[in-house]
Amino acid sequence: MLRIFRERRLLARVVLGVLVGMLALGLIGSTVAWYLEPGRSPSGSSRRDAPEAEQQSEEAELRLLLARYEAMQKERPEDPAVLTGFARVEAELGRFYLEQGRQEEGREFYRRAAGHFEAVLARQEDASLRLELAEVYQAAGSFEQAEEQLRKVLAKDPDNVQAQVQRGLLREARQDWPGAAEIWQALAREGTDPTVREFARARLKAVREKM
Repeated sequence: MLRIFRERRLLARVVLGVLVGMLALGLIGSTVAWYLEPGRSPSGSSRRDAPEAEQQSEEAELRLLLARYEAMQKERPEDPAVLTGFARVEAELGRFYLEQGRQEEGREFYRRAAGHFEAVLARQEDASLRLELAEVYQAAGSFEQAEEQLRKVLAKDPDNVQAQVQRGLLREARQDWPGAAEIWQALAREGTDPTVREFARARLKAVREKM
């Protein structure tokens, strides 16, 4: 299966099962660092470090998949499943190009991905898709738009843990250490899920070291 479905970042699916696995392997800190430092993987490598042939192969695969979605969209322009798949491939291409240092191409694909996510959300509300859209905006450096998407999710579901964690990481990306600390402190309190609490405490400690 294509790497886009194997290399989803923490923010793409901040679910408890993932956190449990990461905590068990001791990867939480490295995974968060990987997110906050574009182009890094948990092992410390990056796409730019990969052999050129491998990079070209991945780009070719993504481009092929993109072409397939373009064809499907012509046949079913209003299909939410097609638009969502299209957006995810565009987002992965945006990430790929940014990690290759091809900034203009990367941001263009992120803009396209955001447009397709917005088109789906205009037809039907979906919290998980809105969180993906927030991730796209954050990766593109559009922090205010990312924050807006998270506000919309939390306005309807204040207890949405994925949105809260994503917001904490967004504050870290913005170097808003007091704002991030406030979020992690709330999630680190007794009464929250033990896995989330442990994750939040680890982030709170890291953030306080930067304040």
